[in-house]
Amino acid sequence: LSSLSERQYAEFVGLSQLLPGPGSSQVVFAIGYHRACLKGAISAFLGFTLPSILIMLVLVISAGKLADNTLFASVVLT
Repeated sequence: LSSLSERQYAEFVGLSQLLPGPGSSQVVFAIGYHRACLKGAISAFLGFTLPSILIMLVLVISAGKLADNTLFASVVLT
């Protein structure tokens, strides 16, 4: 395992600013790739992004079930 220098990290962040999409996910993907090639990149990306995906999925499902609740509607639509 090779360590990541401060310069390499700065280059990853700079590159992520040029590409469209979420920069934080791109930096995590690059660091994972640097550490363990494609398997590391995919693992790092899933480990960083999957929790957010699951939270958003739970919120969407909950919102669909709570759509008839007037309190929920007043908070969301305000």
